[in-house]
Amino acid sequence: MLFAVAAGALCAVAAVPFASGGPGPSPSPIPQGCQLRAPQPDAPLKLNLVAVRKLAKTIVMEKEVFDCFNAQGALTQVKDVETFIEVVERTKQTGKSNPGMAIVAKSAAAATCVKDLTSGRVSCRFDRVPLGTSQTPLAGCSLKSGTYPFEPVAQPKHPVQMETVSLPGGIVRTVKVEKEVFDCGGAIGDVYVFTELLERAVANSFAPPVAVFHGVVCLKNAATARVTGCRVFAPTKAS
Repeated sequence: MLFAVAAGALCAVAAVPFASGGPGPSPSPIPQGCQLRAPQPDAPLKLNLVAVRKLAKTIVMEKEVFDCFNAQGALTQVKDVETFIEVVERTKQTGKSNPGMAIVAKSAAAATCVKDLTSGRVSCRFDRVPLGTSQTPLAGCSLKSGTYPFEPVAQPKHPVQMETVSLPGGIVRTVKVEKEVFDCGGAIGDVYVFTELLERAVANSFAPPVAVFHGVVCLKNAATARVTGCRVFAPTKAS
């Protein structure tokens, strides 16, 4: 009889949490911080060329959009992050018919606009990005995400841009840029490879083009939606 009373009391105690509404809600499956929006803009890569006398400038802009969440998993901000890469070159004579270009300056910058859904404000800032060099730009990088289940990294739908401009002396300069995205130790690695073709007008045609390759890799911290740095690299000659 005593056992039955004790068991009944135990059941009554165990039932108290459920009677008061049960356990609290489980944590949000969305981690606090920012993550790439899916899908991204269809054409996020743009290229412009400018020629002023013997100077030629290449300007590349790339855009990514991040959704940012608070600790409760609510969407609080949308961050538009644009990376700008500029290369300034000067023409030089390398032969009777073949022109050349010498790089005189390179720079990287990021423009970030934040749409705050809590305050209702829009704020923007422009920052210079540290620009270094690297001989192994893909060290520690992969085309698979760095977290389980290791899914393929999403690639831009339109990863190539090309433009042509004329320079003094009958020189035609064509620049093509292509972008590919890697996971680099948990950071977003945007890899830009430039192909530059230089031609000189001779008689009724153009001399065979001179091809030059160079590249830049920029790293982004996804959780903060910020470009942390860029590195210049020179592609080695393929066999």
